[in-house]
Amino acid sequence: MKNFAFALFLLFPIGLHAAWTFETISSASGGHMASRVILINQERTLIAYKSGGALMAATSTGGALVSETILPFTTPSGIYASVGTRGAGLISYWNIGGFRYALQLTPGAGNCGPSSNWQCGSVKIPAGTTGQLVDSIVGQADANLNAHFFYRLRTTNNVDNGVYYVKRSAAGVWTTPAKVNLLSLTDKSPIAIEVISDSTMGFLAFGSGAATHVRVNNGVYNDVLSTLPESSLTSADMQKTVVPFLFCYTKEPGKLHLISRSQNTGQWQGSVSLTAPGESARPHCSIQVPSVDFPVIAYTSTDDVVRLKRNGSWETVDASSVFSKPIIDLTPANKLLILYQGAGFLKFGREQ
Repeated sequence: MKNFAFALFLLFPIGLHAAWTFETISSASGGHMASRVILINQERTLIAYKSGGALMAATSTGGALVSETILPFTTPSGIYASVGTRGAGLISYWNIGGFRYALQLTPGAGNCGPSSNWQCGSVKIPAGTTGQLVDSIVGQADANLNAHFFYRLRTTNNVDNGVYYVKRSAAGVWTTPAKVNLLSLTDKSPIAIEVISDSTMGFLAFGSGAATHVRVNNGVYNDVLSTLPESSLTSADMQKTVVPFLFCYTKEPGKLHLISRSQNTGQWQGSVSLTAPGESARPHCSIQVPSVDFPVIAYTSTDDVVRLKRNGSWETVDASSVFSKPIIDLTPANKLLILYQGAGFLKFGREQ
């Protein structure tokens, strides 16, 4: 069990003022966060991270984080966390030459974690592939606890490289990995996923200075007009929906933008610069769209200041140390959650 240092911060940003409560997870790296509102205003928040040689999870249902060791002897990297429509957490990551997963179940129904409350294993890849190289994987469980994965496969002999989809049923049966044959995905890796049902989902892929969103409906892949009309991108994130119309992205030299598409025609409507005056953004952004508000975008400046852009104003979340890759999500009350990486620790913030 990890110890959490707790503090209350009143932060006075550029523009709006915000109050946050923070919990600090020490000896942690590679963290990723996801949260979802399920049923009637019930919160499910999951933070997955590496601590020493262990894969860890910290969960919350609106209160303090509760941590647990999922796998004590592993070396996870490229960690991705999601919370499905039923509230089950799914962690996907790279470890020792292959893709792995941990799916949250009821206590006693799994094979790893305290009380065997997680199902852990290897994600199926195409038969006969050898020399697999590290790359990214995203996954999410649907309401029936089917686990859906998209990953980029790279091999030393460059055979069958590309983006693949595979599903693990709640009963543990894997489908045959299927390659997503879209030219827009060349040299791109999945970085975000949103699953609505067993047959409807979407994912965002990024690489070679571009980002593409792909919608999947009954096995049909649609990427029409879904590649962001910008080049030299360094990162991107999408609105949390299977048909996103808002994206954030960063591009050199240190620029942060919000770009939108028409909900009627699907056509791109141009982009808006978001970086604070005289400031440069590091290559990462995270976007959320509250139900009764404008989009909120989180980023870290090259001066190591964690900021939000909201309602036309810049807010300072933290300016006390070196931080990277802020990730934001929403509570049932449309308040923000934020996670970001420090020097050997993670900070999890809850907006008051």
